[in-house]
Amino acid sequence: MTATAASSAHPAEQRPLLLATANTATVLNGAISGDVEAVLLGCPDAATVAEIEADGTIVASGAAAPILDGAQAYRLSKDEARALMERLLAAAPTAEPELVTTPDAPTQTQHPAATPPPENMAADPPIPPQASGASPAAPEAALTINILGPLQVKAADRDVTALFRPLTAAILIQLALNPRGITRTALAADLWPELDPNTRAKRFKATLSHVRTALAEAHGTKADHIHEARPARLLTFDPELIAVDGWHFDQLLDTAGSTVGRQRPEHATALLEAIELHRGAIAHGHEHTDPKRAIDEAWLAPHREACFHKLIDAHTDAAMLLRATDPDRAVNLLERAAELEPWNYALSEQIIELHIGQGQHHAAARRLGILTDHLAHLGMRPSPNVVALVESAAAGPQHHRGANPPARGR
Repeated sequence: MTATAASSAHPAEQRPLLLATANTATVLNGAISGDVEAVLLGCPDAATVAEIEADGTIVASGAAAPILDGAQAYRLSKDEARALMERLLAAAPTAEPELVTTPDAPTQTQHPAATPPPENMAADPPIPPQASGASPAAPEAALTINILGPLQVKAADRDVTALFRPLTAAILIQLALNPRGITRTALAADLWPELDPNTRAKRFKATLSHVRTALAEAHGTKADHIHEARPARLLTFDPELIAVDGWHFDQLLDTAGSTVGRQRPEHATALLEAIELHRGAIAHGHEHTDPKRAIDEAWLAPHREACFHKLIDAHTDAAMLLRATDPDRAVNLLERAAELEPWNYALSEQIIELHIGQGQHHAAARRLGILTDHLAHLGMRPSPNVVALVESAAAGPQHHRGANPPARGR
């Protein structure tokens, strides 16, 4: 790419000015003479080199790299640039009136003449949000990031999930899963395990910049939604600006407390609310959203497993609290847990015991049949005690009283 211009505003000092990129350096070698000013853009030997990638991300090296690297470049049309300058000029302080005095005339106030707008200027053309510098009014509620199921990002009553592409969404999910913080190095290693550390760091810096921009656009403010604590350099969401359903889930489990002492109604209420937050596995389907990335998001697996066990425990603990006062609801909770983990032997035992206690012998036999089918795939069979319990209950109360109760525990 080459361009020409004048090297000075003064006609007497003007010489042709030739601009060229690094890949046209041979043009300069053949064109430079004493009457030409030449500037090579992007020369590798320059103090600072900045490259603008196709998506507008700036990758810089050299003395000014800390300022430029990871920044975002935007392209403005002629009309947008003119509109932007008009807005900036309109916001500038009004010039003070100039006092003009003459020996024989009283002091007069002379106001600067108003400059008429160009005739071809459209009235108030639209300005891109990223170029205008204006902050729209902040919504009433903070951003909410839901990860207990498919990723959802909401700003008040608006769904803004589409603003986050797979890589930026991955950083959102990681930060949501690590409320106490996670380092840049750990995040980059999860996202690009196939790359060397230096390349990872550059990719991550640019991607994090996109995340910040998307969060600001979604929220409608320029606030810093992501903090970086030093010296550990842990990245965290600002909890005053962002709410996460996973954090609320853990808080509800803390409210419910340990199994010991869970007797009050609020304990069961907290567990039931936590259960209802779940819409599926953590970030369900995220690893399949980008066809260009063949690498599975392996970093999701341990988080999903840990949350899954918490969810199963919440079902069983809530059922334990409700079995005396609301046995039907307790059975329903255990059935839902058994659908999530059909091979969990202890769940089926508890369901069968509750059904028999309610006199629902057919329901107990149905649950035993479901358990038998699932265990058959694993080469296992139900314990003789459970089979005997169901058979004695079906035969009559006199047999049921002599049967051994099923073993408890998972």
